[in-house]
Amino acid sequence: APTGKAAARLNESIAGQVAKLPFTDLASLLKGAEQGEALSKETVLDRTLWEAASAGEDSATEQLSATIPTEVTTLHRLLGARPDTRHFRHSAANPLALDVLVIDEASMVDIEMMAATLSALPAHAQCILLGDKDQLASVEAGSVLGDLCRRAEASHYTPATADWLAQATGQPLPAEFIDPAGQPLDQAITMLRVSHRFNEHSGIGQLAKAINQPGHAQSDREKQQAVTAVLRHGYPDIHHLVMSDDAALDKLVIHGSPSGFAGNGEGRTDHQSQPIAPPTGYRHYLNVLHAQRPRGESFEKNQTAFNAWASEVLSAYSHFQLLCALRKGPWGVEGLNQRIASTLRREKLLFGSDYTLEKGWYEGRPVLVTQNDYGLKLMNGDIGITMAVPDPRNPQQKLLRVAFPSSSAASDTDNPIRWVLPSRLHAVETVFAMSVHKSQGSEFLHTA
Repeated sequence: APTGKAAARLNESIAGQVAKLPFTDLASLLKGAEQGEALSKETVLDRTLWEAASAGEDSATEQLSATIPTEVTTLHRLLGARPDTRHFRHSAANPLALDVLVIDEASMVDIEMMAATLSALPAHAQCILLGDKDQLASVEAGSVLGDLCRRAEASHYTPATADWLAQATGQPLPAEFIDPAGQPLDQAITMLRVSHRFNEHSGIGQLAKAINQPGHAQSDREKQQAVTAVLRHGYPDIHHLVMSDDAALDKLVIHGSPSGFAGNGEGRTDHQSQPIAPPTGYRHYLNVLHAQRPRGESFEKNQTAFNAWASEVLSAYSHFQLLCALRKGPWGVEGLNQRIASTLRREKLLFGSDYTLEKGWYEGRPVLVTQNDYGLKLMNGDIGITMAVPDPRNPQQKLLRVAFPSSSAASDTDNPIRWVLPSRLHAVETVFAMSVHKSQGSEFLHTA
């Protein structure tokens, strides 16, 4: 994956799916194959799998499990980045030892990194790119995935590809996806067209459709009109809020502007009929932080209570996130973070001096990790909340620690929270406001 957070998330997904695989059934199949009942030895391409068939059932299951790679890494670590250079240990002269490379969040890979990755692949290897072609392009030059998928909307599958897909899936392709003049690249692209996060007929679905219409299909003016029509339609899951003054911003970040939704956002469900909590601002997580703090407890002796408290605070924080397109200026990440911290202090939700709120550490400060830290097992994109806990040397005094949710990738399932001293965090930034680019791969209940 291009980032540590994407790698950690993919690691969790793979671990969960591997746990569901019927290794015992597969081992039995291979045992039968060894005796000529199902497969010939020549059809079992992986020698490790064939050797597993010759072992006992328990041993076979263990060997089969071991053949599935579950360790996900970043492209920089995979290629072996050399410090203070733009070169890598692996290249065409020293290719990677793999048969298949799957790159998740491929839209974030710039052209230089993609070129380095492809040149390091052995000649027999296959490369599978996963990603959203409509996401923002990489920070560096190049929109590789977007350029590769320019024709994906119409598919352009040849009749031969369409016949193969129909035989493989049992589902015939719609006629509009078949093109006798389809290019070779078209045959290698699959576009997933059903969202499992929101219904295509919802406000978010219609807004995404209006924004993602290809440029050749409509003019900029027509696209703007389509977006405006969606915003004015009155969908229950979107609200167009005009920021006319500071008071509107204050209301948004404190309360989340629930009045912009029918019934203040109460009683809504998602596309799977699951209830959705009404919109809320940052007051929600700060109230949870102050109200649910363990009382009179030793941090070291009652880790369970403090972990539960931190989990509740982190969950509450994920209910709302302010996103912006810029970094600089009063409406950029830096300016908004300072303004929001001052607003929350006026509401007596945060405490500290102007200097502390701008440059220091204080309880309630949400932080975003901006560089992978493998020693702390924190990845670029991880979010933590600064919390005050009793000082082990003097329980009457408070000590600031930053609480991060543990992931299965950290091999620390007994501790759902990773507590880190602020002095150990060297690449973090305040994240009341987050750039749209940094938000890719994150999930929040409500955004503005």
